[in-house]
Amino acid sequence: MVVLNFGSPLYPAHVRRIQRLAGTPVRQVIDIDARAIRDDEPLPQQVVALVDEAGLTPEEWAATSWVVHLPPNGAVAGALLVELYRRLGRFPALLRVLPYGGVEIVDLADIGAPVLRSA
Repeated sequence: MVVLNFGSPLYPAHVRRIQRLAGTPVRQVIDIDARAIRDDEPLPQQVVALVDEAGLTPEEWAATSWVVHLPPNGAVAGALLVELYRRLGRFPALLRVLPYGGVEIVDLADIGAPVLRSA
């Protein structure tokens, strides 16, 4: 599994909790600074460029299990989800970082079903 991090920094304790919840090792954390989004330029092109920073081929996007930590800006987060859906053909699982180092993994396809959570 790969964690695509557009949000706040993830610490080793977060990664261990993600692995425990998902039941699979985290192969890589790709940090991309979503703060690079500028208000004086159109959002769609910036989001495509932001996701391109991951440097992955279409085959890598399709063959990888993803957990995405979104940025706090709602418009940027929404646009990122659309771009990731376009590349993956599905929504990725989302990472929610909770207070005191806890994490939650939310599979958007399972909204309404139980989630994996660590306090």
